[in-house]
Amino acid sequence: MRVSYINVLGIVSCFFLSTNIATASVADKGVVCRDETQFQARFSDVEPPLLSLVAHWFDDKRVNTTTWERINDVITMSTTRRGVPYQTNVKEVSWKPDANDKERKISIDRKTVRRSVVLGEKVLVSVNCQIFYKRKGFDEYLKGVTKSLQTKYNAEIADHRL
Repeated sequence: MRVSYINVLGIVSCFFLSTNIATASVADKGVVCRDETQFQARFSDVEPPLLSLVAHWFDDKRVNTTTWERINDVITMSTTRRGVPYQTNVKEVSWKPDANDKERKISIDRKTVRRSVVLGEKVLVSVNCQIFYKRKGFDEYLKGVTKSLQTKYNAEIADHRL
C-alpha cells in the first residue's frame, strides 16, 4: 500500500492507494483463456478441447501466443517466437493477430479479463481468462495443461484396438 500526501491551500491530505501502478501494467503478465464447455468436450475430428484454449504472455511491447495441437497421438504446445505489438487503453489490451487482416483483432477487457476475437464490429468468440503475474508460474501451468490434455486424449483412445 502506498501513501500519498497532497498539500492544497496549506491543508495536508493523506491518501492511501491500495493498488500499485505496476500491477495495472500489462508487461510481464500472462493470461490463459478457455471456453470451459469446449475444454471439457471429448476429442473428435474438430478437437474442441484444443480449440478452446489459448495463452498469451505480454512483455513491455509485444504479446506472444501459445496454442495446442494434436500431431498424430501427441498433444503439442507451440508459442509464437517474436510476438506481435499490442496497444492498451483504459478499457482493453488489443492487437491484430495478422498484419494482413485489418478487420480481425484480439482484445482483453482489462476489468473483466475476458478475451474476445472481433471481426469488424462483430464479436466472434469471447471467453474468460486467468491472470498470471510470474513467468515461472505461467510456464508451469502451461506444461500442466499440456499434460492434462495428453492424459485426456490417451484415456479416449485407450479402448481402441489400433
